Amino acid sequence: ATNLYMKSLQKETEAFSKSKGNYDRRNASFKEEVESILNRTRMGAYSLNKTAKRMQEERDRINVFLMETYPKLAVKVKEKLLLEKQEIAEKLKRAKEENSKLE
Repeated sequence: ATNLYMKSLQKETEAFSKSKGNYDRRNASFKEEVESILNRTRMGAYSLNKTAKRMQEERDRINVFLMETYPKLAVKVKEKLLLEKQEIAEKLKRAKEENSKLE
């Protein structure tokens, strides 16, 4: 009986050591996959940030060009935007006052 027990224990130990190797390989493979995905994500994010920065620079360049080319229009647009800003600020102030009256 002791002999059978020792053989059984030896087989279990061998099976464990074989499966442990498989586990380690799967674990290493999984880690590599995760690292690869993270690296691709970082590169994609870097690329998107770089593209967004280039687009903002292009937008700024076009805006400067338009302001220099059409100065009167630029002044009109600026005045219109300032008026809209004032109107929105007044609406917000009125809404806050009404809200405080309700409380």
